[in-house]
Amino acid sequence: MGKFINKYNKVLVTVFLAIIISIIFIYGFSLKKDQIKKSTYHVTTVENVSPYCGKGTVASSSTYTKQIPPDAILSTELRNEQTVQKGEALATISFPAKQAELKQVQANITSIQEQLEEQKITNEDQDQPDLKISTDKDTADQTEIQTLKSTLKQNRQIAITNLQNRLTEQQASKDELLQQSEIEVIAPFDGTYQLRQLKNGQQEIMVFSKKRVLEAFVPQANYTQVKNNAKITLKNSILAEKQDSKISFVSELPVTQKYAKQPAYKFTVPVDSTFLNGQVVKFKVPQTGVQVPKAAVKKNHVYLVQPNGQAQKINVTGKPLGQKFIISDGLKKGDKIIIDPNKNLHDGLKIHEHK
Repeated sequence: MGKFINKYNKVLVTVFLAIIISIIFIYGFSLKKDQIKKSTYHVTTVENVSPYCGKGTVASSSTYTKQIPPDAILSTELRNEQTVQKGEALATISFPAKQAELKQVQANITSIQEQLEEQKITNEDQDQPDLKISTDKDTADQTEIQTLKSTLKQNRQIAITNLQNRLTEQQASKDELLQQSEIEVIAPFDGTYQLRQLKNGQQEIMVFSKKRVLEAFVPQANYTQVKNNAKITLKNSILAEKQDSKISFVSELPVTQKYAKQPAYKFTVPVDSTFLNGQVVKFKVPQTGVQVPKAAVKKNHVYLVQPNGQAQKINVTGKPLGQKFIISDGLKKGDKIIIDPNKNLHDGLKIHEHK
């Protein structure tokens, strides 16, 4: 009986010890699993910034427009699509009402000039010395005659002055009407001539420059990715080849586009004659720096995963762009960083990558 009890006690102790060891093992395993869980993070590899891509339309670099007023008459010998050179006469615009005014002013000038000529002849006649028929005239009569002649001469001089003033005014009106009654339209640059008929019945002269540019729009969120003089690569779908150029202009004023949620900004790129007016062209604007998810950056620092698997906190320089953070200094392509840093993350922590 005693042997049975001793054997039973030994079994009981063994079971108890096994239970204790199992509990310790399970606790240790659970603790290690919890530690691994707390040190497990999503990791990503740093990449170069993606180029800004889009498409635009080829157009003339400059367009000259001249609307013909409804009260004017247009005269031209040019045909639509005709090539013109800078300084070449495109058309003559005449204004019948102004021409009628000019004709009347010219008639007024002729009339005034004739009146002035008559006054001149009269003055020459009046200035001839009087022949004295007798010498016994009364001195008082002679004085009266001289006074009368002097008054007449003054009146004639006033009349001449008035006529000259009127002539000056009419000549000034003539000069002004000459400019207004007929206008010659001159080509401001080399280009292609076109005469269009507008819906309101008016006509419009246009000259499209031979020089061409790609016109495109960049949304507000991507504005910093397009800069003046920046390199840009264009894809000419007609020739199935690429062409490098530089951005020549970036607008500072926004343009509201239909169906767009945010304003856009126009920019232009010079292109050669292989691109056609109206052609839609795809482009790429290369960017500098590297990009990481914006969530990986906290107060301008990120956690770099070292080759030994430990985390290292480093400072970075850059700016957010959408859901990305563009880094100009602090990281390079190929570096591994933690996407979802939290309060448990610190320097030297052994990192387990989330699978």
